[in-house]
Amino acid sequence: MVSDEAGKFCLYREGDKMKIQVLYDNTIAELELEPQINEEGLFTSFHVGQHVFHENLGAGEILHIAGSGESAKLTVKFDKEMKIFVAGYAKLREV
Repeated sequence: MVSDEAGKFCLYREGDKMKIQVLYDNTIAELELEPQINEEGLFTSFHVGQHVFHENLGAGEILHIAGSGESAKLTVKFDKEMKIFVAGYAKLREV
């Protein structure tokens, strides 16, 4: 759990889904995080462990994210190689 001014929270993975638990005033709320996908079917938000598809490289999994927003650098492991993408230009789709 991480603590901030609003309370304590925990971000975790359950299968292929990302979830967050929030503890505030002795009440626990749990939310499932939905990936953000634009009108072209491309992801606009990312998380570690997310399974993605790239047109030229195939299926992969995000191993690391450095930074945030469109300038975040995503380390993605594909079948035979790892690549680093800038989030705003990654062109990664849902698997």
